[in-house]
Amino acid sequence: MSKPTLTISHFPQWKRQGELIKQANRKCFEQFPDDFHHKKQMKKESQMLAEGLIQGRELLLELINSQELNPAQQAKNNAFKRSSKFLIGLLMGVIADVEALELERMEAEKLAEVTQ
Repeated sequence: MSKPTLTISHFPQWKRQGELIKQANRKCFEQFPDDFHHKKQMKKESQMLAEGLIQGRELLLELINSQELNPAQQAKNNAFKRSSKFLIGLLMGVIADVEALELERMEAEKLAEVTQ
């Protein structure tokens, strides 16, 4: 019997953390605009972490393709694949959220310039 594919619903606390990060990003954007550089730094760090997970997964696939895995190794590979996909998705959500806020700020600044 195989394990079910993990989805975001399997990690409700981490899903909630992702939502809290988005809320914190918005609050910082609206109430503390001078501190938004911290969110930009978090975006950069999220990009680095996601890229590291993606590269690790690619390396693992290269190594796997050169040999046959036993059932225990297959289970470990599948667990890593599911976990890394989840974390990459979480990190990409943080990146997209900060980018959307940056775009919102640029549009607001352009609008302010036009109305002056």
